[in-house]
Amino acid sequence: MAFILKEKRTVWWPVAINMPVDGGGTQQHVCNSELEILEQDEYDQLSEQRDDVKFCMRVVRTLGADITDEAGVPLDSSEDTKRKLFKSAGYVRLGFIEAYHEMVTGIKAKN
Repeated sequence: MAFILKEKRTVWWPVAINMPVDGGGTQQHVCNSELEILEQDEYDQLSEQRDDVKFCMRVVRTLGADITDEAGVPLDSSEDTKRKLFKSAGYVRLGFIEAYHEMVTGIKAKN
């Protein structure tokens, strides 16, 4: 199979979010989202800014249907909704950032 260099590269990838729970542990929630693979120059610029919310806003194209509100309704992928999600907690951003790095480095998803 030939390798094809595409202009825009997106991949649906599992995102593991480790939510803190009482007693000092975490509960892992795995959800799928469409992530965009950035060109290296853009990645470097975003990394230098050290703004995790901005980074997540840029790489996450579509939230999966398994990311819901408290009533179980899937979140839409609007800019406002994604911003609210990424500003909600550091562990949420960390899950997406780790998933992005696993994806672009070729680390197999842990299903």
